[in-house]
Amino acid sequence: MNRARTELARLWRELTLPIADALYLADGTAYEATARVGGLVLGPCFDLLAADPDWMTHVDISREHALPDGTLPDGPLPGDSQLNGTLPDGTLPDGTLPDGTLPDGTLPDGSQFDGALPGGSQFDGVLPGGAQLNRFQAAGSSTGGSLFVGDGAHGSEGVFGRITAEREPVWIVCLADCNPFTEINLDGRMATFASSSGVAVTVDIDHPDRAS
Repeated sequence: MNRARTELARLWRELTLPIADALYLADGTAYEATARVGGLVLGPCFDLLAADPDWMTHVDISREHALPDGTLPDGPLPGDSQLNGTLPDGTLPDGTLPDGTLPDGTLPDGSQFDGALPGGSQFDGVLPGGAQLNRFQAAGSSTGGSLFVGDGAHGSEGVFGRITAEREPVWIVCLADCNPFTEINLDGRMATFASSSGVAVTVDIDHPDRAS
């Protein structure tokens, strides 16, 4: 297995990153990065494995934004629905489904419902592979994940990126002098991340290593 990829996954589990202006990709590739005129300018690659273990910052995620095919464990959902309202797939908190299925499992034709939802999840909270639902899981969202913003251990550090539904890194940007990133604005597959100091960076959420 790619050692750099394994190292990035290990660091992220501990919510730590090297103190550097950088873009980290899930495969372990690391680029020098600079915020310029709304976008992200990438420099040469560097070796993540060579990072000084004593020169790390701790990441604090302050906000997340669910992607169109994913959900968050709590808070606002795609389309501005809330946990106490209609969910993205039309399911209501009381268990009523769009096809009229009732919480007791009765289907419109009088037969019984076995609890399986379109994405394969069950009312008992079990997802395919045995994972457990947190608060709820929208159909097909096991790989949806979310965008996030936050900061590092020092007040000048800002962090943003994308993670999977399993909280694994897809890509992460760390900027040492932009201040904490606090806002996320998603427009199609482009997202703008804004910091408390007014820095705004727009990236393609599927290809952050491409020019915006």
